[in-house]
Formats: sequence, C-alpha cells, structure tokens
Amino acid sequence: MTQKMLRTRLYTVYGVLLLLLIAGSVLSWCMPNAAPSFLALIPLAIGVLAAYLANCFQQRSLFVAALRAFWSDAVEAKGLLVRYCSSAGQTDYYEARTKLSNVVDKVRAVYRNIGETDQDVGVRPFEPLMDMFRKFENLKPEPGQPSAPFDKAEKNITDSWQAFQDVFLKEFDRPEPSFSISAFGVRRRRRGRKAPWSG
Repeated sequence: MTQKMLRTRLYTVYGVLLLLLIAGSVLSWCMPNAAPSFLALIPLAIGVLAAYLANCFQQRSLFVAALRAFWSDAVEAKGLLVRYCSSAGQTDYYEARTKLSNVVDKVRAVYRNIGETDQDVGVRPFEPLMDMFRKFENLKPEPGQPSAPFDKAEKNITDSWQAFQDVFLKEFDRPEPSFSISAFGVRRRRRGRKAPWSG
C-alpha cells in the first residue's frame, strides 16, 4: 500500500467518524428517543473502523518491507554495474547483467505499470532502471575494447540511478536522524538532471 493509498484510507475513516459524530449530535437534538439506540452502535462502528485501520497499516508495513528488499537488490545491481565499468570490463559482466535483469523484473512484483489494463501493457514506472539495462547491454565484453565506452556508460548509468533514486525513495517514510554527524550549515541542492533516455 503506497503512501497515497494509505492517506486516502485514513481520510475516509476520519470522514466516517466525523459523520457519525454529526449524526449523533443531530439525533440527540431532533430525535432524543432514537439517540440512545444510535449511540449504542457507535462503539461497534469504532471497532470496525479500528480493525480496518489496523489492516491498512499492516498492508503498508508489508509493502514497505517489499520496497526495502527491492531497494537492497537495486543498490547491489547498481554497484555491480559501476564496478564493471570502473574496471573496464575486467569483472563479471554476466553477474551484473543478471542482477540488474532480476531487479527490472522485480519492479513488477511491487508496482504495476502506469496505465496498465487488461488490454494495454502500460509504461514502466521507473524507466531509468531499463535505461541502465540498455546502456549496460552495449558493454558486452570484447577483446581490445577501449575504455572510453566504459567511462561514458558509467556516467549514463550513474545519472539514471540518481533519477531513479530521487523518485523511488519518496515512497519510504524516512525520518531525519535524531543524532548525526553532518557539515553544519551546508545545504546541498538537487541538481536538475536531463533524463539520459530522453535523448
């Protein structure tokens, strides 16, 4: 359950509670005889809403756990790609490619495609991952391959990763640390990045 879905459900529950309170107040004023029967049902309604909220928070917890597992795999795949580029192809190409391919496929287990229906496949929610995969496929090891393609590919992969990271991490509920070691008074601004896949 995404943050947006959870907020929608919370607002719905708050709305129902507010309506119950308003209805109870109106009945107490307009129909005093019916008010006790209605008020007796409020604890039951609150119990049902509480159970519903508990279910929502449980779904959110499971979703965040799946996101964290996916994020861990994505970080590992990105590390393998950068290591391959930095070593000019001296490390295992197929290990990095397999890991990234798995990450691209695992996105579908967490999110469906944007605009996906029974008739349409839709578009990928995180195109930078596929861009990283395409760039990396062009680096299949060949004898005597120059280092220039690796340097350019590493930059493109890093740019795509930053674009993915900036958007993906927004889904997490990440608090600032209570204790930290930081450069006091230094604020870094996000740089505008042109998407490598946009041409």
